[in-house]
Amino acid sequence: MLVHARKNGAPVEYRARQVIGADGPSSLVIRSIYPDYPQSIPWFFVGQKFHEIIDCPLSPDYFHFWFHPGLGHYTWSHARDGRQIVGVGFKRGDNFAKKHENVVNYLAEKHGVRLQPHTRTRAAARISGRR
Repeated sequence: MLVHARKNGAPVEYRARQVIGADGPSSLVIRSIYPDYPQSIPWFFVGQKFHEIIDCPLSPDYFHFWFHPGLGHYTWSHARDGRQIVGVGFKRGDNFAKKHENVVNYLAEKHGVRLQPHTRTRAAARISGRR
């Protein structure tokens, strides 16, 4: 295999028997070799939002995790730096804001968690092991 890359901004070529695409779920290496492969991957996404806490009876000593069919692929919440992080996994095409709101409502109804509106968001793509 011939690999075209850049080193210090200048083009270089490498010859290799094998190339490992360890550059994340939307790998440029994989897309270069197999352009249609990313469309065959069952993608899901994870997102979390950071909230100031009004009241949270969940123990701050634990990372809380829920496998609940009404909440998404998986759902988590934990305290960090005086804030509560609420995260949810969701399928490609789902609305993250709605999925997150559903989890916040669930935490309020089932666990008495009361939070301020989120102050920060973080999200990332993942590949599901299912096809």
